[in-house]
Amino acid sequence: MHLNIMIIGIVLVFVVILINCCCYFVVAVATTSTLVTSLTLDEIIFLVLSQENKYHRGIAESLKQNILKQSLELNLTKPNVYLTHETYRLKRGAWAILPIIRDVDQDLIRGNSKWILILEPNCHVNISILLKYLSHEDYEKIQYFGYPLYDKEATITHHFSFFQNPSQFKYPLLGAGVAMTVTLWKRLAHELPNATFPSEFSIDPAHELALFIWNRVNGTRLTPASLYHCSRAPNSILNKKKENIGIKECAVYRKEFKPCTKMKTHNGITEEQPLVDIFNRIIVGVKTCKKFHHERLPIVLNTWGRIVPHLRIFSDMRDEKLGTVATGVPNTEMGHCEKTIKILKLLDTELSYNYSLSGIRWVVLVDDDTILSVSALVRHLSCYSPYEDLYLGERYGYFLLNEAGYNYITGGGGIVLTRSTLRKLATNCTCPTIHSPDDMIIATCLSQFNIQATHSSNFHQARPIDYPTATTTHIDKTNIISFHKYWQIDPYDVYEKWFKENDENFLYRNSIKIKSNEQKQRKQQSDTVLDEVQIIKGVGNNIDDDDDGRHNNANTIFIKKHSDYEMNHTDL
Repeated sequence: MHLNIMIIGIVLVFVVILINCCCYFVVAVATTSTLVTSLTLDEIIFLVLSQENKYHRGIAESLKQNILKQSLELNLTKPNVYLTHETYRLKRGAWAILPIIRDVDQDLIRGNSKWILILEPNCHVNISILLKYLSHEDYEKIQYFGYPLYDKEATITHHFSFFQNPSQFKYPLLGAGVAMTVTLWKRLAHELPNATFPSEFSIDPAHELALFIWNRVNGTRLTPASLYHCSRAPNSILNKKKENIGIKECAVYRKEFKPCTKMKTHNGITEEQPLVDIFNRIIVGVKTCKKFHHERLPIVLNTWGRIVPHLRIFSDMRDEKLGTVATGVPNTEMGHCEKTIKILKLLDTELSYNYSLSGIRWVVLVDDDTILSVSALVRHLSCYSPYEDLYLGERYGYFLLNEAGYNYITGGGGIVLTRSTLRKLATNCTCPTIHSPDDMIIATCLSQFNIQATHSSNFHQARPIDYPTATTTHIDKTNIISFHKYWQIDPYDVYEKWFKENDENFLYRNSIKIKSNEQKQRKQQSDTVLDEVQIIKGVGNNIDDDDDGRHNNANTIFIKKHSDYEMNHTDL
């Protein structure tokens, strides 16, 4: 009898436990279901770091329209999408994120805002996956998500942060989007007025944002979310090869640059634009000095320099064997402003009076230790109009948290100008001192014409090893335009690894032939370069001083032999 009662009691206890478990399960499922459906699209702020340039403006607008289109197709609330070149038109430092932290807090965040998604214009967003992913995250917590990057060694581009162990610090790949809770954003807005920074220069906004969060918000780290923030399109062959993955549910991924070979004419007709036509319209000026004639110039002339159809080498000393043009400006240890402005004047003079160069549309200024992909440069320039002002390269910022701050294109990665922009610099720009920083002075000179720096991440001020692996292995190498500095690297190896194959393929596809260097020694002596140049003297003599501000005497000008190139204008 007692045994039966005990058994019945035990059974009842199990029944109660089972009922409680079932109730808990139902509540848990209901709670999970609520989380999945609790986030609405209007609770996310889409912040697109856009630019004013026509091409970049168009990419940003396409991203915005795609997000709006998806919301309509899914019958969702209208999303809040903001393009920084419109919303913060007067904020030149909007691209650096930190300068607009407080503005976004005051202007864009509403009572129902839960998340801010920071995007580059070349991102693609999948709204369905984004909502599913963020619905499972706690928007009230101080946290942010993205594709994680890290430095293998301390680098100048990141102000040598964490120099003892740089790989410990993770920061997001902006091209894969950054999702941040409004809770964290508001905390940053509160911290910003009293913050100090390691440098007055803005270089990499993603790293600088992550470092600011780390320093000011109790060591808060990026939460890696590479399943949803992808460095490439989920169905990319290269993505699978590099990451050894299958199809991913990407909420945001970075789209690769594509050349703009199809252009609309003034009549609205779409025509194919042969890249070889752009190739023939580029002139490159190399800035050097006597002490680097034999150390650096042979490298230029035996790698990318032998491909450029119009090459000028400017120095403080004339060297007929190397084909250098003497600027008449003594070399300085830093800044080089006076030399650079003189180079721009010499280029403007030659292009004005050397009628064989009347077709030149693009002027590129580089250092003697810049490593360049000519084919990538050509592909990139296909997306810009040569008839509008352009100041293009890798953008840095100076004192952007201050109203007097400004952006400039770094010289080492290469500065691209159109003819009209070159003319403005050549006729209006002067240097405070001979050794003022040339690239920064160029920016201030152009600001008087409201010509702003246009950024492309395909130009690089530093060496390949100065960039995180994911930014170089997860992109199409045909799009990388430049690297800079020979320090502790072999520039021949860098050119061969990154650029040689693509440049040679471009030449082959367009039937452009150059003299082969295969039988020459890898590091040939300067006296073998003599046949690469010829001298044209007296160009531009007897021109009136008041002829549109042009100079009446052009310096001795060196141009590469046209016989080195056999052009066949065949469409791609």
